[in-house]
Amino acid sequence: MPSTWATLTPILGAIAPVFIIIALGRAVAWKGMLSDRGIHELTRVLYWVCLPALLVDRLGQSLPPVHTVLLGSLVGVIACTMIIVMSAVLSRRLEPAQRGTVINGCFRMNGAFVGLPVIILLAASLQLEGLEARYFLMMAVMVPVTNALAVIAFLLPGRGLRRDSLSQVAGEVVRNPIILASMLGIGLGISGLGAHWSSSPPGVAIRFLGDSSIPLALILAGASLDLSLLRRSWAILASVSIAKLLLAPACVLVVAWLCNLDRATTLALVILLGSPTAVSAVPMARQLGGDSTLMAAIIVATTLLSPITLLLWLVITV
Repeated sequence: MPSTWATLTPILGAIAPVFIIIALGRAVAWKGMLSDRGIHELTRVLYWVCLPALLVDRLGQSLPPVHTVLLGSLVGVIACTMIIVMSAVLSRRLEPAQRGTVINGCFRMNGAFVGLPVIILLAASLQLEGLEARYFLMMAVMVPVTNALAVIAFLLPGRGLRRDSLSQVAGEVVRNPIILASMLGIGLGISGLGAHWSSSPPGVAIRFLGDSSIPLALILAGASLDLSLLRRSWAILASVSIAKLLLAPACVLVVAWLCNLDRATTLALVILLGSPTAVSAVPMARQLGGDSTLMAAIIVATTLLSPITLLLWLVITV
C-alpha cells in the first residue's frame, strides 16, 4: 500500500490541479465574468504570445537528444494513423460531414491547453529529466503532421482533396506560432545562448509570459465548454471518447514498446495523444465542411472524461 500511494501521489498532484482550474474556468464563464468575445480574444493572446514564450524559454535552456524526439514523433504519427484507419472503418455508415468530424475527434489532441499543464506538473512531481523538453519538441513536430491529416480526414469522406484547401492549411502550418517558437527555442538551445539570455531582462520577461500560459490555458479550456452540447448523439460521443481517450494511448504504448522507447518519451506521448480533442478542430470543421456542432460536443465529452483516463494511463505508464 505505501508504494502504491507513493506512485499515485505525484500523479494526482499533476492531474487534480489541472482539472480544478478547468472547473474554475467553467464557473467563471457561468457567472458571466468572461464573455464569448473575451474568451476568443484571450485565446488569441494565449496562442500567439504566451504559449510561444513558454516554448522559447523552456527549449532555449535544454534540448533532448534529437534522435529520441524524432523516433517518439514517428511513434506518435503511427499511433494517430492507426486510430484514423480504425475510426474511418467504423464510421463508414455516417454522413460525410459527421464521418470527417468523428475521425478528427478520435485523433486530434489538445496538447497545448490540457496536455502541457499536466506534463509540467508531472515533470516537477516525478523529477523525470527531459520530460518537458521531449513533450515540447514532439508536439512541435506533430502539429503540422496532424493538421495535414485533419484536412484529409475532413475532405475525403465528401468532396475529396482540393488544392485550395491544402494550400491554405500549408500556409497556416508555416505561420503556426508553436512551430515558429519551437524553432527559435531550438536555435537558442543549440547555440548555448538560451542559458545566458534567460537571466537578461528580455529573457525574464519571456519567462513571465510563458508561466502565465498555464493557468490561462486551463481557465479558457473550462470557460469554452458548453455542457448543453452533451444532449446530442450520445452513441457517437461515447464511441469517439473511447477511441480518443483509451484506444489512442493504447496504440502509443504498443508501438512505443515495439520501438523500445525510453520512459520519458513514452510518458510524454501518452499524455499528448491521451489528452482531449483539440479546441482548434471546431473552426477547421466549420471551414472544411464538417459538423462543427458535433465537433464541439466531442471536445466537451472528451475534456470531461479525460481526468479519469489520464489518471488511468499515468498509473499504467509511471
